[in-house]
Amino acid sequence: YVYVRRAPSYFEQKTVSIEGEVLYPGQYSIRSKNERIYDLIRRSGGLTTHAYVHGATLFRNSEKEIKDTTILENLGIDTLMSKATKQLTNGRVELQLDRIMKDTSSIYNYLLKEGDRVVIPEVSEEVRVVGAILNPVGLAYEPRRSAKFYIDRSGGFSDNANQRKVYVINSDGTTKVTKSFIFTSYPDVQPGSKIIVPE
Repeated sequence: YVYVRRAPSYFEQKTVSIEGEVLYPGQYSIRSKNERIYDLIRRSGGLTTHAYVHGATLFRNSEKEIKDTTILENLGIDTLMSKATKQLTNGRVELQLDRIMKDTSSIYNYLLKEGDRVVIPEVSEEVRVVGAILNPVGLAYEPRRSAKFYIDRSGGFSDNANQRKVYVINSDGTTKVTKSFIFTSYPDVQPGSKIIVPE
């Protein structure tokens, strides 16, 4: 019997991609199992002067989640579990790039996985207001302003607006909600945010 053993350090070539405001966007091979987001940014030449680090996003599709969704669809199962699994395959992962750039030991400096896609947008100077308001519009970003300021500039709430459920989606995919107890406290807004006013 002749046994040919697998080299312990060998792993199949896997690729990731980086898009947007880096010097050399494109696809890159993962060099080792210990390579992280910061390593990818460094290999791509670093950030440009127009990079908006607060809006950086990581898209990651888990093979297991995609497989689970396919199995549930093939079985014709349309339960809460199958809906939740479909949402997971959306793939958007929180990426606090500003923290990574300051501290490479940050918990957000994830290990790279096959198919990862890092998107670093250009600095945005606008805020969009949509939903149950009188005039859905894009407005110029003004520092230290809450969502209510932009809603007022869009003509205010429509008659069927749910004012206590207003929420803000930031460029990095995170969400801030309105807090109501005695007074209504609307969330702060960042450049490139979307303010959603539900009915």
